[in-house]
Amino acid sequence: MLQNQPRIGVLGGTFDPVHIGHLRFARMARRRLRLDRVWMQPALRPGHRPGPMPAAAAHRAAMVALATQRARGLFLLPPEFGARPGRPTYTVELLEALLGDLPARCTLFFLLGMDAFCELESWHRWRELPKLATLVVADRLGTRRQGRAAAVERRLQRLGGGAAAPVGWIEGVRTAVSASEIRSRARRGLSLAGRVPSVVGEYILKYGLYRDIR
Repeated sequence: MLQNQPRIGVLGGTFDPVHIGHLRFARMARRRLRLDRVWMQPALRPGHRPGPMPAAAAHRAAMVALATQRARGLFLLPPEFGARPGRPTYTVELLEALLGDLPARCTLFFLLGMDAFCELESWHRWRELPKLATLVVADRLGTRRQGRAAAVERRLQRLGGGAAAPVGWIEGVRTAVSASEIRSRARRGLSLAGRVPSVVGEYILKYGLYRDIR
């Protein structure tokens, strides 16, 4: 299924829906880290979000496929990959599944936002993540230098078992777009232009996604 690529980025999330901020991060990471490709995977059943998602996994995967179809080096990783039947989907299990499927010489980079990084200790088997992939954080506003440096350093030391774990940083991923705002606009029938790729906006309109959420 997966190609023989030595440097692979993985960007997970609910992608409900995928928007320009996600794509900007993926593109910047691919360019700055010289990644051969970035897999974007909508979580099938996010462990940190109980209950159903606003849009089904099939819709979220279809939107990622549309958003990446003309984006060089970006690809959809199906939600089912690495998932275990009847269980929430966990990043650590996804990375284990990828490493089991990829050639041994490949290197994984797991991309995540600063907010997710600051909640990392609530994740399933979080201490194992740096052993499976290099963590790469989208530092949108230079937060390491603006009041969170000490908290980030403590988190890195816990990840590394006392010594600071190696983490990559992609600075300058600035966007005011959020998935919750997009869902709200879709519910009210407002334009999504400039927030999602046009093909994603057309898909949301075609299937009436987010119209019934409250």
